Amino acid sequence: MSNTVEKQLYMREEIEAYYNEDSTKVSFIAPMYWSVGTNGEKIWKFWEIMSSVECVCIIAVCFSTILFCASNIYFTMKSASGHMSRKTLELNRQLFITLTFQTILPFVMMYSPVGLLIVLPLFEVYVGSIANFVGASLAVYPSLEPLIAMFCIKEFRKTVTCPSLRKVTPATVSYTTSSRAV
Repeated sequence: MSNTVEKQLYMREEIEAYYNEDSTKVSFIAPMYWSVGTNGEKIWKFWEIMSSVECVCIIAVCFSTILFCASNIYFTMKSASGHMSRKTLELNRQLFITLTFQTILPFVMMYSPVGLLIVLPLFEVYVGSIANFVGASLAVYPSLEPLIAMFCIKEFRKTVTCPSLRKVTPATVSYTTSSRAV
């Protein structure tokens, strides 16, 4: 996936058209799964494909870990629900909804876009300027994660959406002075 002269020449027109940059002067990494030989045949680049497979495997392991932990949390909460009060059960329900959305969000904002950006060119699907979505979604993701908790957990939601319910009491300070004669 390293930046090579062959990739710089291949990407020259596209980088110039979309970003008004010279491909020989900017840094980028990208897989180039094949090149075209002198007779017009495809010459597959095994190590480029293997590095992309490795990236996809890392994505799969990360998301599988998230799903495994989420399902274990769900079953643990379900088995312990008989020993909890209604308030605790309600809070656990809210926390599980939060966990569900916090599992879906990285899949939509990180794993899917990056995985598709790696895999689609292998099948000759042109991604073009759509690839910009990956950078944008990776940049926006950290700011969306806490919003899920703010809106899924009732007490947080009340605090955020109902400013009239927030009671701010002014602090009072009293001073006493002593005027003893010595």
